[in-house]
Amino acid sequence: MRRIFAPIPPLLCVSSICFAASPGGLDIYFIDVNGGAATLIVTPAREAILVDSGSPVQRDADRILKVVRDVAGLDRIHHLITTHWHLDHYGAVELLAEQIEFGKFYDRGIPDESLDDPKNFPTLIAAYREASKGDTVTVRAGDRIEVKQPADGPKLKIRCVMASGKPVDMQDGKPNAMCDQHKPQADDKGDNGMSLVLLFSFGDFQFVIPGDLTWNLERDLVCPTNPIGQVELMQVSHHGLSSSSNPVMVHALAPRVAVMCNGPTKGGASEVIEAYLNSPGFDALWQLHLNRKDDQFHERLKTRTANTKIGSGGEFIKVQVEPGAEQFKVQIGEQGASAVTYDCW
Repeated sequence: MRRIFAPIPPLLCVSSICFAASPGGLDIYFIDVNGGAATLIVTPAREAILVDSGSPVQRDADRILKVVRDVAGLDRIHHLITTHWHLDHYGAVELLAEQIEFGKFYDRGIPDESLDDPKNFPTLIAAYREASKGDTVTVRAGDRIEVKQPADGPKLKIRCVMASGKPVDMQDGKPNAMCDQHKPQADDKGDNGMSLVLLFSFGDFQFVIPGDLTWNLERDLVCPTNPIGQVELMQVSHHGLSSSSNPVMVHALAPRVAVMCNGPTKGGASEVIEAYLNSPGFDALWQLHLNRKDDQFHERLKTRTANTKIGSGGEFIKVQVEPGAEQFKVQIGEQGASAVTYDCW
């Protein structure tokens, strides 16, 4: 790990308002939706990809819109990817659609009924259908999501490596020596296990979003072979709950840095934090919230926590990958609190 003071990026101006931009680079924002998920990726060609959209409350919609418009300086969401049908991952779509234009919609396919939430699903899925105008792309393992590419520099590639409980073809992967250390948990028959798992590749930089994938299926993703390899950055599965983050997967992917989208009382389990801290080559775990649990790990992570006071919220974590994709910087908020720069593998 190296601490480097990055040069001030040039300004992008939209409607006479100027924003710090990363031309040719890749920006990732982990937005605080209080224990749900909403991750904004701004591509090298300045397209907005929103992976998940928080809960059906105005707070979450407002926080997402603030990052998209006021921080990233964009006026539309070009691609919306929903990893699975839990309300903290797709609930704010209706509220967002009332205030910003969407482009393409991607999901695992819309089921006839919810596996877990029969009460809220009919209303929320009706709103999703209306926002998408019924035009969605069903994503399966192995599919690629195409985005606009810059004229020069590394291209951003997006591949789904698991969908609806089925991993991508394992033939190209390397054997995973951790597989025999798998300790099974109860099978997940709910929607978490159906999550889309997405791999973003930008030059030497690789980033994984696993949705809320759970323990046994995390093992299936990387065993008997690991089709992903080693990554620079990983969004911690399932908000840091102990039913996910199987060390068999975490240690196989061996992320240099991980970001946990937890809440004040949700996620942040000690065994999850330990799985990452013990992963080979691991440098740092960042998290959105200081958890209310009296836990030594959370106190140790305080300098890499976006929202450190109980009851506070709204601050995001930003990852900025330089145009050459040889280094990436992680910081809290747009002012860059606790900013650290890491080399890619």
